[in-house]
Amino acid sequence: MKINKIAALCKEAGAIRVLLTKNGPWIGTGSAIYFVPELAGISEEGIYAVFNIPEKKREDILIHYLSEEDVDTLDINEAVKDYLTEPLKLKLEFGEEIKSLLSEDGELLMFLSAYAKPLPPDCEFYKRGNYIYVKRGFELKAIITPLSWTSEKLLTELEYVTEYVKKSIEKTEEQADED
Repeated sequence: MKINKIAALCKEAGAIRVLLTKNGPWIGTGSAIYFVPELAGISEEGIYAVFNIPEKKREDILIHYLSEEDVDTLDINEAVKDYLTEPLKLKLEFGEEIKSLLSEDGELLMFLSAYAKPLPPDCEFYKRGNYIYVKRGFELKAIITPLSWTSEKLLTELEYVTEYVKKSIEKTEEQADED
């Protein structure tokens, strides 16, 4: 796990969320949390030190400890079933690169690509409930909240991308016909 990437996400979010479990801590933001057993037993001071957050900035980036009740919908021990494939990456006009994943039943889930940066490259993505579970082998490495489809701006951006893809296809076909 790339801890410096998790630190960058937490700094950008302005908060660090920590869930302590018997197997080790989960650390992340409100939208993505990562299993980091290598930080088992770490103190609050240690988290700030590992994340390279100077003392004067610690008031701006607070550590929030989550309880089992806070995450009762996230079953970190149960097996996941719905494998997700990665059909495309989008970079939308508002500057965020988006990963899109397609479930076996045809549901499209999307999340910010930045949430995948702390992960090893050989991870697999699964849908479980309203979340994206990330596994490497048999080990659950992260849980990510997908983007909400209620965002009108997101839908507008996707329509924009679709329009330009159509134009590119038409242009390619016209060029092929001319040759």
